[in-house]
Amino acid sequence: AVGVRDRADLPEGEGVGLAQDSRRFEDAEVGRDRLDHFRREAGLIERVAETLTLPEMQARLEQVHTSDLNFLRIGLLDKDAVVVAFSPLRDELDRPMIGRSYADRPYLAPLKQTLKPMLSEVLASRFGRSDPIAIMLAPVVVAGAFDGFISGVLNFKRIHSVLENSSSGLEMRYTLLDRDGNVIMTNRADQTPLTPFSRGEGSSVGIDDKIS
Repeated sequence: AVGVRDRADLPEGEGVGLAQDSRRFEDAEVGRDRLDHFRREAGLIERVAETLTLPEMQARLEQVHTSDLNFLRIGLLDKDAVVVAFSPLRDELDRPMIGRSYADRPYLAPLKQTLKPMLSEVLASRFGRSDPIAIMLAPVVVAGAFDGFISGVLNFKRIHSVLENSSSGLEMRYTLLDRDGNVIMTNRADQTPLTPFSRGEGSSVGIDDKIS
């Protein structure tokens, strides 16, 4: 969702520009093509996971990570959600990633239940700064049972750049929300990431079915 000021306050023709900006944003947001791409990469890693040593698996993850700018980080975790291979090897505070547990993450239960790739809800990062992140996940399935998973932390910088460029010069305020109405990123001083969006006083009129 992208928040803008009231339509009545917009100069003539600006609504059309915002609608075009909305379409450009849709082209850059997380979509089915990105999930499909991750599913293919994860499938390749899963198929070789049982035959490669951990150093070889580490090298494979580093190769995938450096070749795909959509992901800030990518890792392989065992069935107990403990990191066994990860790229990059250290987090933003220069702490090692290997051996770190993510067993309490809320996405783990549905991933084990469905045994299918999924996109997590937006949550706070544990890689240093507590920035909002979303993670693409693919289970490693051995003999029909959950045996670990591959995680890819999405790069929000591209989306942020599109929003900044689209709003530049328009005096437009934007807020990107997740499906639960929590703030992912915003240029509004009265909104805080990872908290529910608060519209505040006043009224708004939607420009079209994409922008409200």
